[in-house]
Amino acid sequence: MLTAAQAALIAPPKNTIPTPPSAQFIPYTTVEGDRWDTLAWRFYGDPTLIYPIVQTNPSVPITPVLPAGLSLGIPVIVIEANQQSTADLPPWRQS
Repeated sequence: MLTAAQAALIAPPKNTIPTPPSAQFIPYTTVEGDRWDTLAWRFYGDPTLIYPIVQTNPSVPITPVLPAGLSLGIPVIVIEANQQSTADLPPWRQS
């Protein structure tokens, strides 16, 4: 059973469109040191988007570091455009 802190970490983010059941998946086999957030960063460019990956792989336990050799399905998701203006971003992100 998940703790409240773990459940908060995998709550669906507001800037994604849910993955339909017939969605496409990218097969991935974990390597030593992989974490949910690093997979989200690698495939989506945002380490907070772990929810679609966790939801697609319900048999994989929520642990800080994933064991090497796990076969995962990484869902293809649509990320909505950020409505934030560039003026609100730090200078290094305004380009």
